[in-house]
Amino acid sequence: MDVDYFKAIIKRHGVPRTVLHSAYIILNRLIGLKLYYCVELRQKNINSKYFKIDNQFQFTKLDFKQLSEYCDREGYRLSKKFLNTAEMKSDLCYGFFNNRKLVAYNWFYRKPTLVGDGKFEMRFGDEYLFMSWGYTLPDFRGQRLHAVGMANALQKLSKNRYKGLVGIIAGNNFDSLNSCIRLGFKRVGNFICAKIFKRYFIFSTGKNKHLGFELRATNPATDGRIEN
Repeated sequence: MDVDYFKAIIKRHGVPRTVLHSAYIILNRLIGLKLYYCVELRQKNINSKYFKIDNQFQFTKLDFKQLSEYCDREGYRLSKKFLNTAEMKSDLCYGFFNNRKLVAYNWFYRKPTLVGDGKFEMRFGDEYLFMSWGYTLPDFRGQRLHAVGMANALQKLSKNRYKGLVGIIAGNNFDSLNSCIRLGFKRVGNFICAKIFKRYFIFSTGKNKHLGFELRATNPATDGRIEN
């Protein structure tokens, strides 16, 4: 047992969450239990301070031609394979420039997407976008560009047909959960996944079904096709 590791968690999140974190790890190892918080963000709930963009940055929607200039460049975590797939899926990307240099970007998915290392597929209605991943160059971290990017992207997208963003957060990832709540995300339900005889059974709680949010298990034996 890494005592220092658990001391750090207790200091950061308190005893109750540390106990939950430990139980989560044990149950995950024993029965493959996975818990995901389902969160939703609507423009009206965004903390207004995240709309403010520092003058040194220029925020914009990025097209695939712009992004291709950064493919396979050191430090950007963008590959041609990923970008080609994103373009086929019509994914959206918004980012920040500083002196004409791309310094941060956020991805948003329009279509059902694989999550949990490909073990599950997250489904949602056409009026939502899936909050995927973002990246900030090391020299520009600590300025909340990821959160500011989500807030300003949703503000622009809300003028179209999009109602909000949806995302899932692992049950023991308290840092991400806290960051999302600070931005204005609301917890709308949970997905509880239990692995029994090599197959996942998924239980949904809260408002997930009402909002059209669904998590389904993929079947490795059928090359990742979704189990119905």
